[in-house]
Amino acid sequence: MHLYLSSQRPLHAVYTNEAGQVLYKVETTCGLGTWTSTISSVVPHDIPRKISDRKPPAAAAAPLVEGESETGGEEGGRTHGSIGGSRVAGNGPGRSSGELEADEAEAGEEVDMRDRFALLAQVEHKPVASSIMRFGGEEVETKAYFRKKGWGWYGRNRVFRAPDGREYEWLLNMFTPELILYDPHTKTKTCVAKFHSRSFGIIGKAHPAYLEIFPAGEDMVDTILVTFICIEKVRTDKERASSAGEP
Repeated sequence: MHLYLSSQRPLHAVYTNEAGQVLYKVETTCGLGTWTSTISSVVPHDIPRKISDRKPPAAAAAPLVEGESETGGEEGGRTHGSIGGSRVAGNGPGRSSGELEADEAEAGEEVDMRDRFALLAQVEHKPVASSIMRFGGEEVETKAYFRKKGWGWYGRNRVFRAPDGREYEWLLNMFTPELILYDPHTKTKTCVAKFHSRSFGIIGKAHPAYLEIFPAGEDMVDTILVTFICIEKVRTDKERASSAGEP
């Protein structure tokens, strides 16, 4: 699974799948020295939003067919509201009040098919104190959520325990942060997710930046994205400091 970014910056991007469908949006703003990333997930289009409660005007009375009377009687044995023995849709016999109300409601409802988003998570990236992550109905400090382990190109790698009870490790590589699952029993590592920077095609095929999620992580995409935003802010801050010559 690939989540393609609308920009090179993961903290300021819309994420779409291979079919171009928008799945997530990440917006990061700064206030009082704290950067805050808001991560939203798209609301499925099969959940309609009514944007108008207008009802259609009442239908005009249908003209009488030759041979009909105003009281509903008719020559030749035809019933009112029928032509040639075929029923005409309308307010005649066979149409219950419930069916008519349903038709009116359907006609008066408009559905907005534009992308709508629901809040998934929020991360406050604090420069000195521990950052704060709000996700899954909980608020937790990142120093409690992540455990430092080993060393990457831009500092200590980060380990967290996912909802499945297993520990996953984000490797702070130079260009491509990578999420792995280590199995202590078999002593094997499984790649769960990996970030790819944008390529202009000088070497290899040109492509936008994307977050690649392997089969081992396809049932925890929300968790992968939220934790990726956390560690990517740490990694880019370290990268920026290194470029500026700071220790």
